[in-house]
Amino acid sequence: MDEKESRLGMLLSALDERDSKLRQHMSMIQDQKKQWEASVKDLRRREDLVMDWQLKHSARETRLRERDDAFDVKVKELGKREKNLTEQEAKLKVDRKALNDLDQRVQGKLSKSMAKEVRIAQLTLPPMPLDSHHHY
Repeated sequence: MDEKESRLGMLLSALDERDSKLRQHMSMIQDQKKQWEASVKDLRRREDLVMDWQLKHSARETRLRERDDAFDVKVKELGKREKNLTEQEAKLKVDRKALNDLDQRVQGKLSKSMAKEVRIAQLTLPPMPLDSHHHY
């Protein structure tokens, strides 16, 4: 019986040792699980921060794209206006030149016309006596 008890004692001791090791192992697994859960929570928080940043960044990019598009439209509009003004300035120069040419022709014809009137007047008026201004 002593041998059986001794053997049983050894088995119980081995079982206790295994139970202790299993408890230590379970405790380590629990600690590791808590660390992993904390890591997962931290990663989710970081992921949320990244997603928030991406949303804000995307909204900013959209606003910048809209501003760029509006700027491009304004630049094109200004380009059209500038082209129109340049065309109008060129037309104005041509019109001014034409007006100057016309004015010179009118002045020339007016000069000739006045010269003709003076000659006609000289031909149709009786000659004035030379001493007409000496009347007393």
